Amino acid sequence: MVCEILSLNFNKITAQKKIPKKLAVQEQVDPSELKDKIIESHIDIVSVCNLSCPTCVQGNMDSISGGVMSLDLFKKIITKLKSDFPDLKDIFLYNWTEPLLHNKLPEFVEIVNKADFRSHLSANLNHIKNLEDVIKNNPYAIRISLSGFTQEVYQKGHRDGNIETVKQNMKTLSNLIKKYHASTKVTVNYIKYQHNLFEIPAMKKFALDLGFNIQTFWACLMGVETTLQYLHTPEKIEKSMHDLVPQLGREPRELLNLLKSYNKRSCSLLEHQLVLNANGEVQQCCASLTPPFPFNSKDTYLDLTPEQISSRRHNAEICKTCMDEGINVMIGSKWDDDELVLHSKIKNKLYKIREKVRSFKKFVR
Repeated sequence: MVCEILSLNFNKITAQKKIPKKLAVQEQVDPSELKDKIIESHIDIVSVCNLSCPTCVQGNMDSISGGVMSLDLFKKIITKLKSDFPDLKDIFLYNWTEPLLHNKLPEFVEIVNKADFRSHLSANLNHIKNLEDVIKNNPYAIRISLSGFTQEVYQKGHRDGNIETVKQNMKTLSNLIKKYHASTKVTVNYIKYQHNLFEIPAMKKFALDLGFNIQTFWACLMGVETTLQYLHTPEKIEKSMHDLVPQLGREPRELLNLLKSYNKRSCSLLEHQLVLNANGEVQQCCASLTPPFPFNSKDTYLDLTPEQISSRRHNAEICKTCMDEGINVMIGSKWDDDELVLHSKIKNKLYKIREKVRSFKKFVR
C-alpha cells in the first residue's frame, strides 16, 4: 500500500472507468522551472494482493492496471533510474500490492541491492512462500501492515487475512533474520481504528519481543479521488463506507480544517517520489489513481525523460485539485491525534503572525 497509509475507494469499478480523461494532462508548467528531486521510487512488481481489505483499493476496485513485472523490464528500469535521478536512494517494491506474491522477488531484491539502492518491502505476511530466499538477499527494510492482535478485530481491517498466521510468520521472519545474520530492519505498521486501539499494547509487546520496531497511525480516506468524492459528492458513497468513517481518528473535513495553515503548495509525493505500476507506466503519485498521461498513451517510464514526467505530473488537474483542498497535507501528515491538535494550534498562530508582519511591511512601503 502505500504511501504508508490506507486508501479508500468507494466505487467498485476500474481505475480507467472511474477517472475522467479531462483530468489527465495539461502542459502548462515550463520544465526548466521544475526543481523535483526524486529520492525514492515505488514500483509495483505485481498488480494483485492476496487480501481484499475494505479500506484499500485492492478490496474496492475490480482491477488495478498492470500484470506481473518481468526481471528484464525491471533491470532496464533500475538502470534508467540510476541515470535519471542521481539523488535516488530508496526503491520500494510495492505501492498498492503484495510483493511476496511475485515468485522472483528474491531476484528483484538482489538487483536493487547490486545497483546500490536500498530495497524496501511491504507485506501483510499472510503469504511467505519465498520469504527465506528474500532474507538471504538481505533487503534493507520490511514493513508489516496489520490492524489488530486477535482475529475478531484484525479481520475488520484486513479482510480475508488471518492474524494467527501473521503472528506465526512474524516469528519465522525474526528467526530467518537471525539465521542469515541479515541487517534487515522490520517495522510493524499498526493501522489504527477506533475499534482496535485496545489491542495496540499486546501487538507492541509481541513485535518488540521479536526484535521489530512498531509504529501506529490512523487510517484515513487516502485515495485522493476518494477523499474528493467524500467531500463533494458523499451521496455516491456506499453505506458501508459511510459506516466506516466514524471508526477513523477524525472526520476528514475536521482533519483538513486542522491542517489548513500548513503549506498546501508543496508536496513531497510530487517533488520527491516516482511511482510505476507493474507495466512500467508512470503513476501520478502513490496516493492517486489518476494517471498523468492520456489513457491511450503507450509510453512507459523507459520512453520518457525526467522533464516530460515532471511537466505532465505537475500539470495534472488532479494534482492541482488535491493541493487546493489541502489533501496532500493530510496524506503527508504523520501526526498522532493529540500532537496534531497541538501543532495545528501553534501553526495557526504562527500563520496569523506572519500575515500581520506581511501587512505591516506593505504598510511601511
